[in-house]
Amino acid sequence: MKVAFLGSDDFALPTLDALADCPRHALVGVVSQPDRPAGRGRHLTPTPVADWATAHGLPLIKPDSINAPGALTTLAGWGADIGVVIAYGQKLGEAVMAGFPHRCVNLHSSLLPRYRGAAPISWAVINGETETGLTVFRLVEKMDAGPIVYQSRTPLDPTETAGELRQRLAGMGPDAILATLDAVADGSARFVEQDHSLASPAPKLHKSDGAIDWRQPAAVVASRIRGLYPWPGARAELVTHRGRAEEVVLVRAVASAGEGGPAVEPGTVAEDLTVAAALGRVKLLEVKPAGRKEMSFADFARGRHLAPGDRFCPIS
Repeated sequence: MKVAFLGSDDFALPTLDALADCPRHALVGVVSQPDRPAGRGRHLTPTPVADWATAHGLPLIKPDSINAPGALTTLAGWGADIGVVIAYGQKLGEAVMAGFPHRCVNLHSSLLPRYRGAAPISWAVINGETETGLTVFRLVEKMDAGPIVYQSRTPLDPTETAGELRQRLAGMGPDAILATLDAVADGSARFVEQDHSLASPAPKLHKSDGAIDWRQPAAVVASRIRGLYPWPGARAELVTHRGRAEEVVLVRAVASAGEGGPAVEPGTVAEDLTVAAALGRVKLLEVKPAGRKEMSFADFARGRHLAPGDRFCPIS
């Protein structure tokens, strides 16, 4: 089949590589978001998908609106049988979807109907899920609500961050999309309506979401820390008994029952260098000091001479 690809984020790159190498389907053109200012110089920068298309010599458009007449004309000229959408960033109107004989399929990084929205990977980790995966579904007017044609599942590692899970799911994308295209091409594809009563939201995260409330149970705090990394990052101010204060991003953590010592206030470093929460304690495994790379919490604690009574406080 002839395939038009619509995407922007680097999450799509493994699937693009697979499509380019697949003899059964032909990639006839790529649509991505317009160049945006980036970096310290705020220079106009193409998306990772646009860079990929240019490097591979494929037809590429970057319309301000995919639904504009000019974009529709270009898409029609490509003669694609189906549109494949991965992290594109614009809503497709009916004219775009109906322009392909097999309409458009979208790769979504959750097990729909769970986690509809902009940040499904992060919310799966934040909410302590033990399993997640990918869903390929046919695009419809309502966000992430179309009928499902393919799903693949994967367990979550109890120490996995959202960033690590994102990489794993991106690597699963090629199998999901190629299996879908093969099924559509040979007529075996079956699109099954979602159970909309089971839908849950996965809204976009903001920097303010990085605040950690140590008054919550340790398991909740630890999952939130992992789910917020790398964006927006769980940020705290470490205040030590030596009077030192510094901002730290908490990268990786697990819940711990703690070992001995008196009860302490939430956010306080305990005798075993775990951090007190409302129920249980949080064992920090990895942190990122301001302006530095990630490091083990053991090395961080040793370098700061961390001691019981030191505190992780909210950023003011």
